[in-house]
Amino acid sequence: MKPTAIIVLLLVWLGTIGGAYFLGSNNSQSTTGTTAVQASTPRPSGPLLPSTSNRLSAGAGTKTESDDQAAGPVDVSSLMKKAQMMMGSGGMMNFNGLIDVGTMLKTIPYDQIPDAIAEAEAIKNPQTKQGIIMMLMSRWAEKDGRAALAHAEKMEKVSGGGMLGGAGAKMAVLQTWGQREPDAAWEWYLEDSKSNKNGGMFGGSGMALVGIFNGLVSKDPAAAFERLGQVEDMQSRQMALGGMMQHITDPKVQEALGTYLTSLDETDRAMTTQGVMGQWAMLDPEGMMKFAESRPDDERKDLVRQAGQTMLFTDPDKGIDMILKNSDEKDLPQSYQMITQSIASRDPAKAEAWINDQPQGPELDPAKNSYALTVAQRDPESAMALAKTITDENSRTETVGQVYKQWYQKDAAAADAALPESGLSAEAVELLLQEIDAAGQGSVKGAAIGGFIGN
Repeated sequence: MKPTAIIVLLLVWLGTIGGAYFLGSNNSQSTTGTTAVQASTPRPSGPLLPSTSNRLSAGAGTKTESDDQAAGPVDVSSLMKKAQMMMGSGGMMNFNGLIDVGTMLKTIPYDQIPDAIAEAEAIKNPQTKQGIIMMLMSRWAEKDGRAALAHAEKMEKVSGGGMLGGAGAKMAVLQTWGQREPDAAWEWYLEDSKSNKNGGMFGGSGMALVGIFNGLVSKDPAAAFERLGQVEDMQSRQMALGGMMQHITDPKVQEALGTYLTSLDETDRAMTTQGVMGQWAMLDPEGMMKFAESRPDDERKDLVRQAGQTMLFTDPDKGIDMILKNSDEKDLPQSYQMITQSIASRDPAKAEAWINDQPQGPELDPAKNSYALTVAQRDPESAMALAKTITDENSRTETVGQVYKQWYQKDAAAADAALPESGLSAEAVELLLQEIDAAGQGSVKGAAIGGFIGN
């Protein structure tokens, strides 16, 4: 999976932390890589968890289910103490605790949220503190996004950036406000981005794009993709796409995506594909494949290969089939390497068998290199056996040398005994052993050089 797609998925996951508490009362269903919430009655939406029946209708000043639950003043000090106990020492990683605490926090009236935040700021455990603050800030943004954002920015100035600082609280606000009032949040983004283009991953204006475009695409997919063209840099567009992809099962969103991809030049389309298809493949692989097969030939191949990379982790056999069917001869070395690296990290024996089952030739050299370096620590003998079959002499020398070094650290005698049969020339072995000596690992020339003399 490409790094860009991984970054976007990480950002989407982080956004769900701020809205995790809605899961306690909403009907939910999980899909690989994300969480989708379905509701039969209107209810407020948390960051990146839009309610399918009321994504945008409950704006600032609108009566919501939370208003009914928070009918009167509560003792926020007692609630914060109870919240700490419910979350325990796990902090934001205690997901069950987050859900339970979030359900309890819904009893706090909106006008008491600033008091609750002040109480939460005294919590000692930084993860517990930030998890509670993010949920409170997200809840505040349901009612009054601008006020919540102003408070989060004050926090950011005091406690600094970072996920466990004010930037985390700001991120929670931007996600919820972006979904609730995407047009208002978009206006803020355009103004803020002029002076805050490098505002950081979590608290920067770019983080708002995930929530904003999640909200925009649910209202009008075609208009949302048109507005995406106003986002200047690729990283920010990928963040916006991360929010939009939560609605990718909607046929209207798919149609708008297809029109958008066609409008891009080859370079931008390839980069956009990296950020989109990997997510889609995890959310809805069958739907993604139907979309890919419907695209023009110059797009289809890249779309399917990108999806195949993702499916190497979710459905390896299908992922391998998708990649190889869409690999030209020039693509094979990279495809073989990608597949091998994915399998070898989980099942070295299966990866070795897979390599041996392929037509043997120089196109397998990168795969053999990846296999050898991946398993050298666990099974140096198998790593060496495959490394010495690499056809390119320079690559073979380099890979065998790296496997030998790792093997030597684990079992010097066995590594020395294997070196004469490694396929390296005597000169290459001499250079390798000199390198070992220079690194201060001691003289190892006896057994290895002796083997060459004997031969």
